[in-house]
Amino acid sequence: VITIFGGYHPSAYPEVSKEEAIDFVILGEGEESFVELVNSLRDNVSYKSIPNLAYVESGELTMNQKRGRMNKDKLDKLAFAKRSRKLLKQKEYGLVYPTPSEQTGLACVDASRGCRYNCDFCASPKIKGRKETRRSPENVIDELWLLKEKYRVSNVFFTNLNFTADRRAAYELCEEMIRRGPPIYWECMSNVRSVNESLLNKMKEAGCVKVDWGVESLNYEALKSVHKPQKKWMARKVLEIAEGIG
Repeated sequence: VITIFGGYHPSAYPEVSKEEAIDFVILGEGEESFVELVNSLRDNVSYKSIPNLAYVESGELTMNQKRGRMNKDKLDKLAFAKRSRKLLKQKEYGLVYPTPSEQTGLACVDASRGCRYNCDFCASPKIKGRKETRRSPENVIDELWLLKEKYRVSNVFFTNLNFTADRRAAYELCEEMIRRGPPIYWECMSNVRSVNESLLNKMKEAGCVKVDWGVESLNYEALKSVHKPQKKWMARKVLEIAEGIG
C-alpha cells in the first residue's frame, strides 16, 4: 500500500515524509501532481520530475521543483467535488437562515483559493503565497445548480478565505447568481477592509444571509503584530452597514 499525504499540514511541514508510514507528500495544490504520481507508480517510471512532490531518498528529504498555482482555466476544468448524500443532508444550526427545520441540505463550495493578505495566524500565505485564484462565475453557478437539482441543497457555505478580497470578482459572481443562479441561501467569510455598502447590497440580493467577519480583535496593536492592520473604526463602520442592510 502506497501512502500519500497532502494538505496544509504536510505542505507546511514536508519533513513529515520521514515518517515510516508515509511514502510521499504532495505540497500545495495537488490535483495535477497526484495524477502524475499515480500514473508514474502504475507505469513503473520515475517520479523525480513530478512538481510539488516530497519524499525520502537514501534517508534524506527530497523535494522536487515547485509547480505554479492553478489559474482560472485549470480550476474550471476540475470535476466538481464528489458529494455524499448523507453529509449533504446535514443542517446548519446557530445564527442561520432559514431555520434548520426549513433547510433541505447544506454544502460547502470553494469558489476561490488563496488570499492576498498576510495574517500571521493563517497558513494560506505560507502554503499558497499571497495570491488568490478564482473559478469563473459561470463554473460556480453550474455547481450550485447541480447541488440544488441533484441533492436538494438549500444552503451553501462558500469556503473562500475572503469572499470579498477581490470586490470586482465578488460583484460579478453575485450578478451571475442573480441572473441565472438557483434559489439558494448562502454565507461566506469576509474582511472589513475589503467590502463596501454597494457590494453588501449586491450580496444580499444574490441570496447571502450571513457573513462571518474576520475581526479577530479590536486592539490595533495586537492586530498589527499579526500583520493585520485593521482599525476598530473599520470594523464598526462595516458591521453597522451590514446590520442596516439586514
